[in-house]
Amino acid sequence: MGLECEHYSEIAMRVGKTERDIELLRDKIVEIDKTTSVTSQSILCTLKNLENLPSTMSEISDTMIRMQSEISKSNEKVGELDVKFNSLNNRMILVDEDGKFNFRKWIGKNAVAIAVGITALMGYGAWWISNLFR
Repeated sequence: MGLECEHYSEIAMRVGKTERDIELLRDKIVEIDKTTSVTSQSILCTLKNLENLPSTMSEISDTMIRMQSEISKSNEKVGELDVKFNSLNNRMILVDEDGKFNFRKWIGKNAVAIAVGITALMGYGAWWISNLFR
């Protein structure tokens, strides 16, 4: 019976160790179950959020198309304003140039009148001088 007792205590020790190992495994399984539950919940929440992704992307695409159209219209308006600005600038340059007195142009336009005026002045001067010495 002494041999049976030794085997019994060895078996009891093994059974105790096995029970502790089983308890540790249960704790690990519970922890894995909790982690899996949280992960599954997170995945479900993410999938629920992703359900709206196609419609959101479609809305973004529509918005981008409208924005592109508005930008094109704006570019056209800027081009029109640029043409108007250049035209106005050219007019201002012409008005500025017309406002300046150009002596050469004036002489060219009034050459006949100037020649007649000088001739008349010379004639009057000659008449005055001739009357002065009489």
